[in-house]
Amino acid sequence: MMKITRLESSDYGTFGILALGGFRCFSLEPPWRGNAQGLSCIPAGDYMVEPWSSKTYRQALHITNVPGREGILVHQGNWAGDKLIGLRCNSNGCVLVGQARGVIIDQPGIAASLLVLAELCKFFEALKKEKIPLEVRDVA
Repeated sequence: MMKITRLESSDYGTFGILALGGFRCFSLEPPWRGNAQGLSCIPAGDYMVEPWSSKTYRQALHITNVPGREGILVHQGNWAGDKLIGLRCNSNGCVLVGQARGVIIDQPGIAASLLVLAELCKFFEALKKEKIPLEVRDVA
């Protein structure tokens, strides 16, 4: 089972920890904005995750069964700030993963995202499953 534990949320995004077996990394999603498509993190809940590849994201994971939402991925990126107030954002409601958390060009975000995404996808592939459960929980 994959698990995202959300630790804090602000206009700069929703920061957490993603865990899959022995694999751990930082996660970053947009702040909660009422589950609005393209602007909000997904609701806390239970979902399924499957491998995904497209022209835009050659390597990603797809989160399925999100109420009222489609196209939710786990992919690379550094920022997930609130676009409505002009903050940098590489997510349209998706989950970003990274190795470290910090300030990147004056905005809180995550770093080494592409590297961590590759490791996460390899770890997922080693499970030899088409889909696995995902549990998303808010701590704060």
